[in-house]
Amino acid sequence: MHKATLFVNNYPRGALPKALVSYFNLDFEVRDATASPEFAKEFPLKKIPAVVFPDGSHLTEIIAIVQYLVESTENENIKKDLLGTNALERAQVVRWMSLANSDFMMPLTEAFLETIDQLPYHGDLVKIQLESVDKAAKVFEDRLNAHEFLVADRLTLADLMVASLYVFGFSTLLGKTWRSQHPGIMKWFDKVSKSPICRDILKKDRFVEEPAKHR
Repeated sequence: MHKATLFVNNYPRGALPKALVSYFNLDFEVRDATASPEFAKEFPLKKIPAVVFPDGSHLTEIIAIVQYLVESTENENIKKDLLGTNALERAQVVRWMSLANSDFMMPLTEAFLETIDQLPYHGDLVKIQLESVDKAAKVFEDRLNAHEFLVADRLTLADLMVASLYVFGFSTLLGKTWRSQHPGIMKWFDKVSKSPICRDILKKDRFVEEPAKHR
């Protein structure tokens, strides 16, 4: 193995790492985890994304990986802009990414998987999960009604990652009505989607009008 390998798939958490490698022309081989026996062998938890380095060491968890990928760029100004120019900004970038990955994405994913019967369906539980999604979304909505971006009023890695996760919601359970009730998030999403780093993964052609329903 002469270069690091980034394993991704078609699930939401794989989109941004792949986009970062492409945009910054990083020296990574990008492989489809679903078609790779090596992935299952190297990463028994099968969590996406994942990286294996030439020396055999591993890196997992999306926040750690996207930060590492940005750190791998050679442009110091880009690093500062995306990761933060001081300790507080860097902490805020991690804060927003963590909030989206846990409080927003986890209940949303579970609710969707139950809705499409990939997990046992319990209507009351799905309702609770979607309420949790709304509570997390309100934190984002409040911030974005008052500020242009999530951190320091400029585009950062937090915006890129959070937007890449919101796409999953907009294409599954967060339909037209939900989006109309969150104008701050949608105005922000439109701005982030114009970034050349991630515009290919933030397209609106998969947005649903109506949320997925359990049969």
